[in-house]
Amino acid sequence: MIQRKQTVFLALAAAALLASFLVPIEVSAAGGQAPAVTSGLCALIAVGGIYAIFQYADRARQRSLVLGLQYATLMAILVVLGAQYVLRDASVAIDPAAWAQAAAPPALAYVLFLLARKSIEHDIALVRSMDRLR
Repeated sequence: MIQRKQTVFLALAAAALLASFLVPIEVSAAGGQAPAVTSGLCALIAVGGIYAIFQYADRARQRSLVLGLQYATLMAILVVLGAQYVLRDASVAIDPAAWAQAAAPPALAYVLFLLARKSIEHDIALVRSMDRLR
């Protein structure tokens, strides 16, 4: 059902990824924006998270979809950090706070996807235990 706690985790993960549009990636001292690849990847993962909410009828499919979203979120973190490194101005020193700020929304989404997957696995185990009692 849609009222399960993994729905909340998936919705919050999608919101965190969509919030990554609000966090600029520092490219130069002027503060340019990240390329469309990082934004598009985060948006695609967010749409996948919303799609996973509506896969509640097939818990195994939902679990595998969330696992794939976890891997994609790790890839998004690497892309965001790589964009921070490659696109920065060579004259500007590396600012760890800017890197952490850029990687925070995908990292939060990864943790929320992890919690959602654990909740889905708990539901699967609960259904299996109830089937044994019948």
